[in-house]
Amino acid sequence: MKAKRLLAGLIAMAMTMGMMSSLVFADEAENAPEETSVVETTEPKEKETKKPEETVKETEPAETEGKETGEPTEPETSKPKVTESAESKEVEPSEPAGTEPEESSEPNEEEVPETGRKEDRHAVSPKKEQSSATEITSVSVTLDAPVEDAKADFTAVFPKSAQYYSADYSSGPFLNDIRWRDLKGDQYVYPNSDVFKVGHEYRVDIYLTANAGFKFTENTKATLNGKEVSVEVTPSDQLLVSYVFKTVLIKINYVDIKIDVPVKGSKPDYDVTIPNGANYYSEEDNNGYYRNDIRWLDRKSQKILNPDSAVFETGHEYEVEIFLTAKEGYIFSNNPNCILNGTQALSDYNNGDKICISYTFKTVITEISSVSVTFNAPVPGAKPDYNAVLPSAANYQVAQSTDKYVRNGVKWIDISTSTDLDPDTAVFEAGHLYEVWFYLTADGDNIFSGKTSAIINGQTATAKCYFGYLEVCYTFPALTSVNTLSVTPKTAKVKYKKLKKKKQTVARAKVMNVSNAQGNVTYKLTGVKRGKSKKYKKYFKINSTNGNVTIKKKLKKGTYKVTCVVTAAGDTNYKAGTKTVTFTIKVK
Repeated sequence: MKAKRLLAGLIAMAMTMGMMSSLVFADEAENAPEETSVVETTEPKEKETKKPEETVKETEPAETEGKETGEPTEPETSKPKVTESAESKEVEPSEPAGTEPEESSEPNEEEVPETGRKEDRHAVSPKKEQSSATEITSVSVTLDAPVEDAKADFTAVFPKSAQYYSADYSSGPFLNDIRWRDLKGDQYVYPNSDVFKVGHEYRVDIYLTANAGFKFTENTKATLNGKEVSVEVTPSDQLLVSYVFKTVLIKINYVDIKIDVPVKGSKPDYDVTIPNGANYYSEEDNNGYYRNDIRWLDRKSQKILNPDSAVFETGHEYEVEIFLTAKEGYIFSNNPNCILNGTQALSDYNNGDKICISYTFKTVITEISSVSVTFNAPVPGAKPDYNAVLPSAANYQVAQSTDKYVRNGVKWIDISTSTDLDPDTAVFEAGHLYEVWFYLTADGDNIFSGKTSAIINGQTATAKCYFGYLEVCYTFPALTSVNTLSVTPKTAKVKYKKLKKKKQTVARAKVMNVSNAQGNVTYKLTGVKRGKSKKYKKYFKINSTNGNVTIKKKLKKGTYKVTCVVTAAGDTNYKAGTKTVTFTIKVK
């Protein structure tokens, strides 16, 4: 045995010094197969330091190939490998195992900055035999999209029939063979610690492994959350699925919508009211019994209402389902606060992009068609009336308020000066316009609507329905005072001698005094008496504008009582006023 080892050492030394010909190498190789075996088996630590491909070559010497095929051994291919192994042992006998970088088949993450994972260990390993494996043509992956302040999702979901999976490889930023990267911050998103930020873009890399008997190819396509994404078959036969999320979704935590409540004889409302600026909307989905993604259900009959023909009936309960869709860049939170018509509603379905809000109306209400209220009309110098009088059978009430200028739910406004009247000090002024204003609430199972009308003091008022309340206002005519017209009768004398020849005119000032008239004054003759006889009216005439009295000629002597109506037209501050006066004319 020692002689054989000595011979092997001499051969190796001769090769190093270039003193032996190729013929000698060939001859020694043919005559010393035992030495090759001895060298390989007596130094196991040296094998452990070899790269995987070197180990494969050393365990498959050319001598074996020659024996298996029956062909002569080629000295050029077998001899150098034996002598290289022997040489390494003689030249570096003290080199410990594991000192060369090639000794590890799994490089550290720092050594692979581009990928950040130990996938290169697969690149240098012999690939699996996949010639008979079934090609996977497409893969489908579902993963939570980035959401504001949420942690990254490292758990991919696949179809039940998927022939691939996400390995449990977890190291550094990897978890379940998935990695996220913040492209704006140029850093990885680590599991269970980092959260997504609005305004950043994030790339996700998902490494998929094929089941036994299956393989990925360059033709394999992939979708992530339903969108086609880029793929790459790695050197280790995995499928790298990558996608960049350019938007971080913002959570919707509060929903506030309104819809008409069920009213006896009315049709269901399929037009939901959504606040301006809301980050959600109602899609125009009119499939089946849905209108605008809304559906009504009669809980008593358990039938879905037909949008074209159904009307509400008393004694039934009705449930409404309203589907809302988040606008682009937004997502519903897991448990948003949902308000319908100011009341808490249920969230029966929520997949992030879409949510279903449901509410059951337990009573069908009756619509109030008209309301009637009475007040004391404004009078100059009087205080406003804050006690609204309702009909005895009214199914509504005046809504109360704590506003400074409201008393018993009623407010008065001076339209002429645009001021609210103080209930404790205000009085009406002549020539001003005044408006009364108040809200009504419906009693019991009654409701106001846009069709409800209002009457104030017998006159049509303005009525508007707001969120179940009825706002009513009425502007009274311009406020005027009683006319201050004053008329005093006089006695005038007319000579018969003159009247016998021609008619005579007596000035108004001689038959009556007119003072403090507000507005234009007019005059009208209504009667003339002499004693008890009334047949003398035809002899008298009064000018309607100046009040002068004309007496026709040949009127007999006597005393005549002339009755006249004097009218002052009034103005913006005073009403029209009239006075009836009887003055005396004596013919002598």
